Amino acid sequence: GVVHPDFGLAPLPIEAAPRRARGGCHPVIRMWAQAWNETQDKPLLARVRRCAGFACRLRGLTFRRALPADEGLLLVGPRENRAEAAIHMFFVFFPIGVLWLDSGMRVVDKTIARPFRPFYQPRAAARYILEGPPVIVERAQVGDRLRFDAAPPHQRTGGSA
Repeated sequence: GVVHPDFGLAPLPIEAAPRRARGGCHPVIRMWAQAWNETQDKPLLARVRRCAGFACRLRGLTFRRALPADEGLLLVGPRENRAEAAIHMFFVFFPIGVLWLDSGMRVVDKTIARPFRPFYQPRAAARYILEGPPVIVERAQVGDRLRFDAAPPHQRTGGSA
């Protein structure tokens, strides 16, 4: 079914939350979803992992050597603005497509980010940043609305970020 960018998973109470893995990503619960361009009625990415913790957002795709053609990372910011939606490409060894989304899941900006560039910032306020293969910038236009559907069980595990 259709789920919000939180992928339908309620946050665990602090006292019940397992210790987080290095980088702030949850060690047990893999939060995978499929990205869909609702405006164009077309699939965008088959596997997207949600990344909401500060350390997980800071790490992003750093130190990875490649990204599968159907995989992405959704960085969830604390609020919608331009400054907190800025990204860096330090120690990212390959170009990526970047879509900045507002709280309503509309694309507000997009770019191809190049390796080792220090700074990319959207032209408009954004809360979500979808990072994936460069082709995603061709699959979405500014103004398009995206949605995230729960990934089938066989696509929810595996992969690394």
